[in-house]
Amino acid sequence: MASRGRTPGDSRRNGGEGNRGQRNSWWDGQCTALAVILAVLLLVLFGILYRQARLPWQQGEKPGMETLESQSPEGTEKPGESGAGTAETEETGIPESGEAAPESTGESAGPGESAESGESTESGAESSSESSGASSEASSEESSGETAESTGESTEASTEESTEETKPARKVSDYGPGARVDSEAIQELGSSAFFTQSEISGSVKDRIVGKSYRENPHISLSDLRYIRVLYYDYDGNRRVGELVSNKAISSDLVDIFEELYEAEYPIDKMRLVDDYDASDDWSSSENNTSCFNYRTVAGSNSLSLHARGLAIDINPRDNPMVYYDENGDIEQCLPANGEAYADRSKNFSHKIDKSDLCYQLFMEHGFTWGGNWNAPDYMHFSKSSTPEGG
Repeated sequence: MASRGRTPGDSRRNGGEGNRGQRNSWWDGQCTALAVILAVLLLVLFGILYRQARLPWQQGEKPGMETLESQSPEGTEKPGESGAGTAETEETGIPESGEAAPESTGESAGPGESAESGESTESGAESSSESSGASSEASSEESSGETAESTGESTEASTEESTEETKPARKVSDYGPGARVDSEAIQELGSSAFFTQSEISGSVKDRIVGKSYRENPHISLSDLRYIRVLYYDYDGNRRVGELVSNKAISSDLVDIFEELYEAEYPIDKMRLVDDYDASDDWSSSENNTSCFNYRTVAGSNSLSLHARGLAIDINPRDNPMVYYDENGDIEQCLPANGEAYADRSKNFSHKIDKSDLCYQLFMEHGFTWGGNWNAPDYMHFSKSSTPEGG
């Protein structure tokens, strides 16, 4: 039987079938590749989500707190945690779904492998972003804590400064007669502010009228001045002293007592004689330094220079007035409790003699010392053209 020859139609038909077969094979390969890529993407995504949801709670920590707790308060890593953190970071490159990463064969990666590699890179970026976010959050919280602490300290310091600033300012008038004056007051006010003289008025007038002062033809209140000074008592305390004197010697007294104060010359007390009911005996026995007292000379009817405010007695118990008999023996001592200090040949504290600073200053200002009298009055200094009792 004669064979049938191939016609052009047969060739076209066979070629068409071959082409269709090639196209079908290509589509099958593409679909397979897409399926693989999609499967890999789903696995990677599942692994990321699973790790994020699982790892923090396994460690008993809240998500995002690893960086906070891995740092000490000074911002340094806690011992033993550095290695663990590194290991965990290295592990995060592999999904925990049990799938191993594809091994490199040296051949060009296919579309599926490229996508998987890209997804891994994306996963690493997300992990780095999470770590950076946690670190930033920790750093921000630490910085906020330091700022708050700094702000608190500043506020506390400002409050203390404000409290100090709102303290009432000191005034010289806050310190009454006999009051102790501390160093802070001297630094704030200055010692010179305590050395003053003023006319007799107000409370001072009320204190002296009817006691050391009463109406008389010899001296008026306008002739007198109220003096305030500083002095050091026998215990070394700085105190406020007061005197009433004639205005003719008030400036001298202010200057003398300021020099005595600067030299820390000891004076036992310095109050108005009115605090002792204007009794010269009582005031002297208490070793009180005083000036004005309208009275007569002791043991006579003659007016004393104290009555004119022109005489002052300094530490009277330690520097008494002494009366001697014909034999030169001590007959009387005023005040009576000053007898232990009547013998001036003895050495003892607070004794006024010609080598004493108090004596020298009063002499420089033109005063007379009672220690030179026949009946020596060692406490007494006066300044007047009229002699005592004249």
